[in-house]
Amino acid sequence: MSRSEMGILIGLSAVALVSISIRTAHHYGWGEDPIAVVNDRPSTLPPIDLNSAGWEELTLLPGIGESRAKQIIAYRERVGEIRDPGELRQISGISDALLRRIRSSITVRRLHPDRER
Repeated sequence: MSRSEMGILIGLSAVALVSISIRTAHHYGWGEDPIAVVNDRPSTLPPIDLNSAGWEELTLLPGIGESRAKQIIAYRERVGEIRDPGELRQISGISDALLRRIRSSITVRRLHPDRER
């Protein structure tokens, strides 16, 4: 085999390897944007009541995962009923920005309107 034939064979082999690598990467989804998990509730659902919702329901709120949802439940158990959504700012990790983001998706219904804190 001549030197030029050897060069052509090496070049074709390299092209084949690159082609196979690209095809394999495409098949397995490498290089694609990861799927974003969005925790958005459809706007047609009624607001979530902070005084009666379980942690599972609270996780439907954008930016509220299991840990924060359980913190909301713990806060509610500690202070009694939540009177105003703004009280959520007392919970670590709930900022003004997050509160603004979830404000339209939450409500506070008084379970015991005659009780004072």
